Amino acid sequence: MNIFHKTLNNITLVPTLQRGNAYFDALVSRSKTPNNIDESKLIAILLLIVIIAYGMLARWTVVEHTIVDHPIRADALQYFLYAKNLATFSTYSRDRTSEDGLQKDAFAPPGFPFFASLFYQGDNMNSVTPVLKTQTVLQCITFLILTILCWWLFGAWASVAISLLIWTHPAFMSINTYYLTESIFTSSLVIVIALFSLVLKNPSSRSLLILLGISVAISALIRPTMEFYFLFLLLLILLRFRYYFQHILLAIVVFILIVFSWKLRNYFAIGSFSDPKLMISSLYHGSFPNFMYNNLPESYGFPYRFDPMVNQYYEGVGKTLQLIWQRVIEQPLQYIYWYLAGKQLYLWQWDILAGAGDVFIYPVISSPIKYQADLQFWNNLHHILNAPIMLIGVLYSYFIVAKNMIKKIPIDIKFIIASLIVYASLFHVIVAPFPRYGIPFKVLVIIIFVLFIQSAIVQIKTKIMN
Repeated sequence: MNIFHKTLNNITLVPTLQRGNAYFDALVSRSKTPNNIDESKLIAILLLIVIIAYGMLARWTVVEHTIVDHPIRADALQYFLYAKNLATFSTYSRDRTSEDGLQKDAFAPPGFPFFASLFYQGDNMNSVTPVLKTQTVLQCITFLILTILCWWLFGAWASVAISLLIWTHPAFMSINTYYLTESIFTSSLVIVIALFSLVLKNPSSRSLLILLGISVAISALIRPTMEFYFLFLLLLILLRFRYYFQHILLAIVVFILIVFSWKLRNYFAIGSFSDPKLMISSLYHGSFPNFMYNNLPESYGFPYRFDPMVNQYYEGVGKTLQLIWQRVIEQPLQYIYWYLAGKQLYLWQWDILAGAGDVFIYPVISSPIKYQADLQFWNNLHHILNAPIMLIGVLYSYFIVAKNMIKKIPIDIKFIIASLIVYASLFHVIVAPFPRYGIPFKVLVIIIFVLFIQSAIVQIKTKIMN
């Protein structure tokens, strides 16, 4: 008992995240002697090595042995056609006609098609498999960066907890097996977080600011969700943190130049900066409460197939909003719940909507996640943990942003990660909150969840001492 009291007396309590990391590591040690601290960190390092090695092996096993039923379908088919036409005719189009008849369009973001075009070898799986394996390698590299980053920012044991949750998560393994944007978008978000952390440590570094602007632009060109993040962050900065404006301005300018360049290409190609059908589709598909048409169970996941007015929605964005508003007036309570809470629940839920269920976006003929004992274990465990992790992580993100705004707490990486989660949640209140769209952001939610647990432990220990 004396040793215990002596240990606690030697611990310095600190309220801030930066010093809280050192305190958290001290708490998990039995004493503060150099040997014990080294021993604790050595155990953490060994655990991380095991977790990372297992995570990499599991990802390679999943991508090697998963057989997707008709992998080039729906969105994947569009991306494949874009990649094919880029590689063959240097034209951004999803048209299936010959070179002379290719019609340029701007329906899908260009990030993934340009990436996939690098591996096009003909109309067969030889053009698909290299994409899947490359995006798996990219995820391994970026998750390794994230593991090191979490150690640096949040401490050894927080890094172990975060790493265990992300490296063993079956959804992050599964997305690598699809010819879709989810995998490389997840990797791009990790790079954005890494560069934000470096910029916050070195706010005067122009090279880091330029790289940050480039990374956010690439992320936005992979998934349009990120197009307005800087605008959201800028709004927060101008409201309460104006002194940060000059630090982030260069990154915003670089971002605008890159994204506007693509918008300009769209204007010359189709006469508009973006395809209005994309916005209409997002608004329309997200306007059905519980993804059902008039609460018909048989319409679940595909409500538009039962809507007799579906063609009218595509007459223009104004017409779409008008028709949605009419439905809101007819069923106000149902739509208020849907837009304020229902969409959030669907975005962060476990099962893929309108897909194959569980963590599978398209149906699979075979997958190690279904039959390999260790992967089945992790799949079942994460399925159970998903609801509490998402609930706590998302709510704590709102709390962090609100607290920082009210108290003008200096911006740190914890605030940036939380702001990305809040932004993603609010963005999908407007558009369709398909659960697969939330998968990349779940990496960030897991980080915030672990930081919540870390903060709770610190507070509990503080009360015990007092």
